[in-house]
Amino acid sequence: MTEVIERYLTKPNVDRLGRDFKFLLETVAGSYGELELAFREGRVSVYYRGNSLAVIVFRPADKYRIDIHERFLAGLDPETRAQFTLTGSYGQATVDARDAHRILQRRNVGRLMKAIRDVNHSEELTFEQILIADNPPSREFLLIDRQVTDHHMRRRLDLLGLRRLESGRYGFVVIEVKLGKNGELSEAVAEQLEHYVRHIRDEAPQAYARCYEKTYAQKRHLGLIAGDGMPDEIEIDGSEVEGLVVVGGYTQEAMAQAERLRASHPELRVHVFRNGLLDENGRLVGADS
Repeated sequence: MTEVIERYLTKPNVDRLGRDFKFLLETVAGSYGELELAFREGRVSVYYRGNSLAVIVFRPADKYRIDIHERFLAGLDPETRAQFTLTGSYGQATVDARDAHRILQRRNVGRLMKAIRDVNHSEELTFEQILIADNPPSREFLLIDRQVTDHHMRRRLDLLGLRRLESGRYGFVVIEVKLGKNGELSEAVAEQLEHYVRHIRDEAPQAYARCYEKTYAQKRHLGLIAGDGMPDEIEIDGSEVEGLVVVGGYTQEAMAQAERLRASHPELRVHVFRNGLLDENGRLVGADS
């Protein structure tokens, strides 16, 4: 029976990932949050700036299929690029562990990151990645997944966090990320957020809890969730779900839109990141007193 949501790997695939992609796990762990691994059903997505840098699909007989979007393939050296066959919008290569290492070695990952920077102009996705990078996992709060959907929900929520409750268990935090200039900072974002919160809390709390308990344990085991005091396993209360709108950039417009949003939806939590260069006393930040 298919679960509502399966954003985790099977035990054999966790073992294969730890064995054959140790080099990639180390690259991601040492990227200060710029790179991220996300688990999907039977595959692993490597993200950079909110874009899929590469997808690793587990195949039988210790083989792997590597998918890279055609927009970014040009960033690879010609020898590596020659291994890929274009299928739709993606280049695909089915390889063994040794060739997977050659394709996703640190040098090629760096080239793919540059290719993404050269073609990607999504400020919102970049802001989303900054949020992930600047909020590393802690015992009180961590971001566990991004671009989340399931078999019963067609829309995607931006970020899913886990907040530690007084009981020691964790509850979900559904986060919608918007830029200050985004016209959706109105009824649309409130409707989206309410939809996601209700869906998890009322329709699939146990499925989401089971899914992300596994996701957390697997990421912790593989070294993707580090930090002092982080438990190896957690318990999640799927009925505890809260929503948060995070707004960044274009501060003056963001503040005005946020105030309108709070006025029409006082129950909504809205956080605006400010980019001001003056402190609370009106002095330039970092200046001598």
